[in-house]
Amino acid sequence: MTKSYGLIGGVLVSALCGCSSGSVSSSKAGGSDNANSGGGAFGAGARPAATGGSPAIIAPAAAAGAAALPPEQEQSLNFLSPQPGKQYVYVANPTRDSVAVIDSVSLAISEVTPGDTPTYVATVPGEDEALVINTGSSTLSVLRTTATGTTVSSPLPIVKGANAIAIAPGGAHAVVWFDAAQPNAKALSGSFQDVSLVTLSPSADAAFTVTVGFKPSAVVFSDDGQAAFVVTSDGISELRFASLQTSVIAPLVRIESSAAPAAGPDAGATSPDAGVAPDVGGPSVDSDSEVGASGGDGGGASEVGARASDAAPVIADATADRADSAPPIAGTGLPVDVSVTRDGHWAIARRDGTNEILLVDLVGNTVRSRYLSSPVTDLDMSDTTDVTGGDIHAFAVLRDESKLVRIAIPDGFTATSPFDTWQLAGETVGLVSISAHGKYAILYTTAVPIKRLVVLPLLPSGTFSPLPVVLQKAIRAVAIAPDESTALVLHTKVPGNATDSGLTLADQLDRSYGYSAARLEDGFAKLQLTSANPDPFAITPDSSSAFVLLRDDASNLRVAEQMSLTTFLVKDFPLGSPPNAIGALAGINHKVFVNQVHSEGRISFINWDWDDGTVESVTGFALNGRIRQ
Repeated sequence: MTKSYGLIGGVLVSALCGCSSGSVSSSKAGGSDNANSGGGAFGAGARPAATGGSPAIIAPAAAAGAAALPPEQEQSLNFLSPQPGKQYVYVANPTRDSVAVIDSVSLAISEVTPGDTPTYVATVPGEDEALVINTGSSTLSVLRTTATGTTVSSPLPIVKGANAIAIAPGGAHAVVWFDAAQPNAKALSGSFQDVSLVTLSPSADAAFTVTVGFKPSAVVFSDDGQAAFVVTSDGISELRFASLQTSVIAPLVRIESSAAPAAGPDAGATSPDAGVAPDVGGPSVDSDSEVGASGGDGGGASEVGARASDAAPVIADATADRADSAPPIAGTGLPVDVSVTRDGHWAIARRDGTNEILLVDLVGNTVRSRYLSSPVTDLDMSDTTDVTGGDIHAFAVLRDESKLVRIAIPDGFTATSPFDTWQLAGETVGLVSISAHGKYAILYTTAVPIKRLVVLPLLPSGTFSPLPVVLQKAIRAVAIAPDESTALVLHTKVPGNATDSGLTLADQLDRSYGYSAARLEDGFAKLQLTSANPDPFAITPDSSSAFVLLRDDASNLRVAEQMSLTTFLVKDFPLGSPPNAIGALAGINHKVFVNQVHSEGRISFINWDWDDGTVESVTGFALNGRIRQ
């Protein structure tokens, strides 16, 4: 599960994530590679009919073996790249003490001088408003662009060494801090416990510094944008904007290493034969195929199980479980995979290598633990309280057992509360991504070359019939389109030349670069081979297209490739210089920008309307050499 910091709103720009409400992970937004075909009667994502009275089980997609698997891999956003607004693109030029503002319509370039060594840029989602960190003076400038030009705020003092920006939904607040985990981070002589809270207002921008827990690593916001939660190595610091008017020590909900579950292990529990599930509105099922489970969310009764004939061939039905009988695997590491509910009341987290899920009460300042039967390799949240009858659940992946566990928030965090378990027979899955509005969960692994992912429909409630999707290559990363209809899968490449003699087709595919698009409703997938590694990428705000950049300097390959997410057809756009960054603008102009390596600076704009597809380029602004090459 890779999650973004909420810098670009609904536009996916090299941010591989499930995009559940307010969620971030320790290793943020990014990618992964893959390999193995499932063969036989299934095809690409086809759903074979189950036989008899139970779900069909197929052989493992790949044998993982008994040896310990490597960690799952996720990536990070790059604050040094150009950032898109609604109509304009902002490019920092530290060596010139300037920021270039490029109009995607007229291609006009203007240059402003916000401060000493402007380096890091983030844009307010959907607006032509950019926040710029001036590293030479430890200040922040706010740039606002209209048809008449760009205004620059007076520099605001911020924390020394700041290299990360998170902007709240609605764009009224931002948090700026030093992230020691960033590749560009440098050692500080000051504090690792300061963040700057910024209030954004054209008439009165303001900033002040707040003390938080040790070594901030991520910031998440409540859905209304009125609170921020700073993830630190010792807990979660709360920034409730209405009550913060000056520098203070922010309240810290401390997350300690616990030697035993806070609620106490349910040592004698076994999986019950029947139970009560959340009132999810699904059709009733026969008692002989009913999955008894309790979501523990205080709702009415309803079934979450599927009929045997509806069940996916690789998944046993969900069962109610109370697996707190496992001994806790204590950990002291940084909380990761932190997600916050829309109302800012609850947060969930885990620690690498432990079987503990933490529920943090951000109002009552308490922490509860739930211990599962093996280490949790990924954790995500589905918060559908923005829709009628919505609820909140934590989803945990137990890779060692091929299980997905769903726990209601907050009622599921007691030792006697059942939770839902999906046993993924024969699968190796270590990551889960929840789509933007909780319609699907996608499970996969980047740790080993498995050529499959599993799609679990979560909405409309009552289906819960998992679908295996057979791919032709192993997985490097998965990104779900904002409309929850399709997923973009970036693949790994096995070392070696695909044109060597004596290779099978599978070997040739393994040695090739490529990506796939998968339709989540039925699992249909299409592989697109490429002549270079497809990275970075962007998915357009309307979910109509995905763009990947292809660059091979040795063969002079310089291409932006567009795939329609409706037809899965591909169109190439040759570029004049090597591409290194891409982003989709949020305006009505339907354009993506492609930044390129050029001595004088070059950006191309591509109209993503499939029938248009025009390319316009602008050259002549001095790009900073520190932008990723």
